[in-house]
Amino acid sequence: DSGIDWRHDDFLTPDGATRIKYILDLSETGPVYGGTVYTEDQINAGLAGFGSIDQVDISGHGTHVAGIAVSDGASDYGYGDYAGIAPEADIVIVKATRDRQGSEFYSTDQILALAFIDSVAHILGKPWVANLSLGGHSGAHDGTSPVERYIDKITGPGIPGKAVVTVAGNDGDRDVHAKISISPGNDEPAISFEIESFTPNVGPSNDVVEMTGWYDGARKIGITLIAPSGNRYGPVLPSQVFPGNSSHPSADGSIYIWNGFYFTDSGEDGQPGANPYNGDREFYISISDDDQSVRPAAGEWRIEFSGTGGLIDMWLANSTMDAYFVLGKVDDGKLTIPGTARHSITVGSFISKKSWQDLDGNRLTFDSQGDLAAGQLSPFSSPGPVRKADYQKPDMAAPGQIIASTFSANSPPTNSYSIFQSGDPNLPHALINSDGYHALSSGTSFAAPHVAGAVALILEQNAELSVVQIKDILQRAADTDQWVGDAPNISWGWGKLNVFKALLIDPEEEPPTLLRLYPAAPNPFMGRTRITFDLPLLENIPSTRIVIYNALGRKVCTLVDEVKNSGSHTVYWNGCDEGGKAVGKGVYFIRLTFGANEITKKALFLGIEK
Repeated sequence: DSGIDWRHDDFLTPDGATRIKYILDLSETGPVYGGTVYTEDQINAGLAGFGSIDQVDISGHGTHVAGIAVSDGASDYGYGDYAGIAPEADIVIVKATRDRQGSEFYSTDQILALAFIDSVAHILGKPWVANLSLGGHSGAHDGTSPVERYIDKITGPGIPGKAVVTVAGNDGDRDVHAKISISPGNDEPAISFEIESFTPNVGPSNDVVEMTGWYDGARKIGITLIAPSGNRYGPVLPSQVFPGNSSHPSADGSIYIWNGFYFTDSGEDGQPGANPYNGDREFYISISDDDQSVRPAAGEWRIEFSGTGGLIDMWLANSTMDAYFVLGKVDDGKLTIPGTARHSITVGSFISKKSWQDLDGNRLTFDSQGDLAAGQLSPFSSPGPVRKADYQKPDMAAPGQIIASTFSANSPPTNSYSIFQSGDPNLPHALINSDGYHALSSGTSFAAPHVAGAVALILEQNAELSVVQIKDILQRAADTDQWVGDAPNISWGWGKLNVFKALLIDPEEEPPTLLRLYPAAPNPFMGRTRITFDLPLLENIPSTRIVIYNALGRKVCTLVDEVKNSGSHTVYWNGCDEGGKAVGKGVYFIRLTFGANEITKKALFLGIEK
């Protein structure tokens, strides 16, 4: 995150020692991943006035998030009013940004942060849960981004004591996703977006709109960008770049488009073709002020598509001014990345309170019209599904609106980088709590650490659980009500976090990670034989079939033909055909079909027992 206020009482023991085991500050040049590491001993020395620790949390975001998960509430003994979910947990902090303000989080640094946490936990001999309260729309939204693949590599089925919690995102009430299908009946397939009138920033390359799109890699689709002036840029065909290797200054702004390239994890230049991790093609459009004399044109822009058909998804990845999709906009699929990782625990936000008292004694509310109710989904909470909708996201929701938590001393509301700026000069301390040591903020960033804290408590009870088992516990414990409706769904996942119920639920056995068909037993056999098979955990489980064939390849009987849950299953074959008639002695084949996968074993039937 953006760092932590390591001096804050919320992260100290009653005797004044730190609960932080390590801090990795990537904004301060050093020998560890290019950053500086501070140990528990160094932090304690700093608290005592010795040594130097330069790590600060200027935005306050990281401190606020950490407080929700692990603060003890700044009470000398016991827990204070603002205690987090896991108030005795050990803490490892990674300031995963190269700028001191904590505003840019690169994929490589997110991966380094997770690797550092994993290595530290290994040294300490403890399970861990990492909270990633960050996200964006640059990527395929299908779990194949570098960070998401790394999350799924270090957590998941069969991996004990490791979990990553991510956010759903804060774009639920913004038009950031558009979708269109190119088909024979659609004569002019197009998506449009609006750039509102804006006041340009001073200098070049700081007024920009960027968007990314994805389509089936087997298709060949051309892209033409049409400005509000009617000027056309394109068509840009697969494996082409417009206008070349740099943006094209024009009366409409500096235009840059590429179509059908992918980028390797090593950061090499884009390679033409489909992305090897999902088989799809990506395209990118940028309109900027690289040439300072020309700003992006305000008005409605249009993107026209031509080619062999198929579904196209687009996301608004970045804009420094108000911009939104118009034609083709959809109200779903707005999850941010890495929240679409298959094995992350992705969290949306709901309203738990509507009013509060600020530092100056003002009683405030974010709902002056009374349109919202405690318990309903926060309007900003981004809905799923993932792009190909083949696994459930989000996983659940937690409180995320006007959440009181730890206030970093380095992020006063007068600081332009602070998340606690009120935006109202008449209410300068609107988001500072009445005690002055805690503050309030809203977003799925502050819903996720509720779940991260809950996962820490679950792992305290059983350090051997995998994230699959942890998810199962959270799902079974989740509350549903009039707001949630039928669960799971694309807004709430499985429902609202219930920590107390989760801690009372016994974990299920770890589901199998591989499809297996075990040898029949006994084999050879008389009378009947036992057939055992394992079905792996999948979000969308295909049909399972077990069929017996004779040596000529003719079907003898079907033992299973249905969708079965993941886990280990056993059926029996009694040596009879579909009509119940005993078959002859000889070799038979047991074939397990699970979706597109097949496994076959042999069994020798010796006849019916006399």
